[in-house]
Amino acid sequence: MSAIARLVPVVGLALLAACSREASHPAAPRVTTPQPIPAQSSAIAMPIAARLADLEKLINDVVPHTLAIIGEDKRACVKLPVVGGVACHLDGEVTRGHIRVVGVNDVLTLATPVAARVSASDIGNLIKLQTATASAEINAGFVLPGSATGNPTPRSTSTIAGPTSPG
Repeated sequence: MSAIARLVPVVGLALLAACSREASHPAAPRVTTPQPIPAQSSAIAMPIAARLADLEKLINDVVPHTLAIIGEDKRACVKLPVVGGVACHLDGEVTRGHIRVVGVNDVLTLATPVAARVSASDIGNLIKLQTATASAEINAGFVLPGSATGNPTPRSTSTIAGPTSPG
């Protein structure tokens, strides 16, 4: 018998003797308390291509044409030095026209004409009806640049152009 053939049973017995259920280094104890995970926000940046005409149609479909309805009794529509407040009833509405959407670079601008009509009736039981109207062009610009952290930082600007005096 060769030397290798005699070593195989010895090596096999040594390997079997090394296998044991008893460990000299038991596993670390299991942690059962919940570990705090800090809340973090995440962002995904991706280019979006949209037709402004589709956005304009969507905005005009969603935003109501009547922005406000006025209907209330006032105890002091007119203040007179001798008499004090003169009561009346106010009726009216504020409406918008077609909203236009324009995009230039990173600025999205929305513009719409706004008109208001307010009628005062039963003014101190002296004047039956007085109506005032006014209009203006409202513009709002929205910018969404990326900040140093990569989060969008919205900015908006608005202007009221060409208001007509109440008449």
